[in-house]
Amino acid sequence: MNKSINLHTKAACKLAGWDPEILKECGEASYRALRKYMSAFLILGLIWGTIGYLFADKYLGLESIFSKACVSSAFIAVVISIERFIILKIGKDKTTATMRVIIALLMATLGATIFDQMIFRNDLEVAMQNSRLEMERNIVNNRAEFIDKEIAKLNHDIDSISHALVPKYAEFSSKPIVQSVIKNKVKKVAGTDSTGKASYGWEDQVDVVSVPNPIGNQIASGEETKKNFQIRIDTLSNQKNRLVQTVHAEVSSKPAGFLEELTVLFRDIIMEEPVAQAFYICLFLFMMSLEILVVTAKMGEKDCDYDLIVERQLNIKEAAMRRSQQELEDTLER
Repeated sequence: MNKSINLHTKAACKLAGWDPEILKECGEASYRALRKYMSAFLILGLIWGTIGYLFADKYLGLESIFSKACVSSAFIAVVISIERFIILKIGKDKTTATMRVIIALLMATLGATIFDQMIFRNDLEVAMQNSRLEMERNIVNNRAEFIDKEIAKLNHDIDSISHALVPKYAEFSSKPIVQSVIKNKVKKVAGTDSTGKASYGWEDQVDVVSVPNPIGNQIASGEETKKNFQIRIDTLSNQKNRLVQTVHAEVSSKPAGFLEELTVLFRDIIMEEPVAQAFYICLFLFMMSLEILVVTAKMGEKDCDYDLIVERQLNIKEAAMRRSQQELEDTLER
């Protein structure tokens, strides 16, 4: 005798992918199976809705409640869709169940990790501060090493220039003025021609003048180069003095990413603290157990009459199609 289906049951059928008309023909076992599936959906929906909301708030940078709720709803929809693969499977398919267990393992790992990041938030903040300080020290040391090498190179260049200028200073001190010979062509009267007109010719004229020693220009150029190098050294020294503040500002302005927090969580908290390890294992096993609720409900019990009716309909349809195909083949042979 067919039963009436209330609105609540119709909504549950819609969520699970069941046909309410078929459910009318079923007994209490199918209604109990549907309620079990809904309980699993509710548990997983609450858990993954919370995970999605926290993930959107912490790592996606969403500010509005509506946007976070949309991400949370997407997480719930994905989980329910995965569970329906098991519920709507006719019969007991070990391959599908195995794949669901593998997915459950991955989802449990992800869910436990995100929950741990929320639960260990205070400890994670302390560990993140220590990790950032270590990062700052490494950056400061690397940059300071580079600056020290640059300063050492500039000092070496200054010493080389100073060493090269020593003999030039000595020579310039002993001879600041030097005699310079200047040769010019001068036009002079060479004589007269037969008409008495003057004839001209060219002769070399040598003038000796006193000029500053050109080594002085070389010394000035060397000193200017040393001065520029020293300015560069002072600039680098100031950079090195401000290096700690500069690096701290750079690292502090960088937002903490999911992978960075995940690395710190496992490296500095879970792997270092036995209590944290035990808690993570318990949380992981809890999440894993919840993830395979539907699998155990589907695979661990006998098929309910809803599954039997669907399977019977499938068998009847297959048999009818085979008869139709056989009749068609017989007709073609005749």
